[in-house]
Amino acid sequence: MSQAGVNKNLFVNETKTHPDQGIMNIGKQCHKCQQVDFLPFHCEYCNFTYCSKHRNLESHQCPAKPQEKTRANQQYDATAASLFPDREKDKLKLENSINNATPKATNILGRNGAQGTVLAKFSKFLRLQKNKKKSDNKVMGIFKKKSVPQARSKVAEMAILRREAKGDTKVGDTDKIYLWCLYINPKQVSENAEEDIFSNIDVDMEKKAVWVSKQWSVGRALDSIADNLNIVNINNRTRESDERLCICKVNDDDSPAMVETADRCSKALKNADVIYLVRGSI
Repeated sequence: MSQAGVNKNLFVNETKTHPDQGIMNIGKQCHKCQQVDFLPFHCEYCNFTYCSKHRNLESHQCPAKPQEKTRANQQYDATAASLFPDREKDKLKLENSINNATPKATNILGRNGAQGTVLAKFSKFLRLQKNKKKSDNKVMGIFKKKSVPQARSKVAEMAILRREAKGDTKVGDTDKIYLWCLYINPKQVSENAEEDIFSNIDVDMEKKAVWVSKQWSVGRALDSIADNLNIVNINNRTRESDERLCICKVNDDDSPAMVETADRCSKALKNADVIYLVRGSI
């Protein structure tokens, strides 16, 4: 081989150029419109290359377009659904869970919750007391009320309530709410024994006069009442629901109710109300 031939081979690259290489082949031809695009898009479904105008599945009418949502789309949809929840669906699900709950849900002063031993025990007490009163009236033959005007009776009762009441001495007279309080606490006894205890309670004789502040929450009032009546109160020290004290009352429609501890006394209680301390679960 001559010296000239050797020098020529040193500068000549005989490797074939790949169609995608080279100065003139920087772009790619769109499979849809045949236009050259310098930022081509490769479709992973149909395996063709498209320009920016036809890069979407819909724009190039992808023949291999997936029928089901991809994993990425499913994750995106889940995130979007969490930002915009279906309120009606959630409401229906909640109502179904409440209706199928055991025991059934009940309403306590406008709040929804499962009926526990407190309200069941209080309802039983009221029922037995009502039966007792009917029986006593039948035996004694008392069918007429006393002739004392009702307005005077309320005034007299309020005077007695104020005179006998005790409570926190730091509460000002203008903030006091005067209440009658009865503690119901039959311990772990049989069903028949509990009924006997409830039936033999004399509400008029055993109720105690107390006062609370209208500025307090019902929970604080409960603590004060228990302290003044020497009733064991471990609400702040126990997680055992059966040992907790609760305040119950009779609504204007004669329905039993439990007073929520978070309520304000000024809204939940009024002068001369009869409240009942009941121990048990809510």
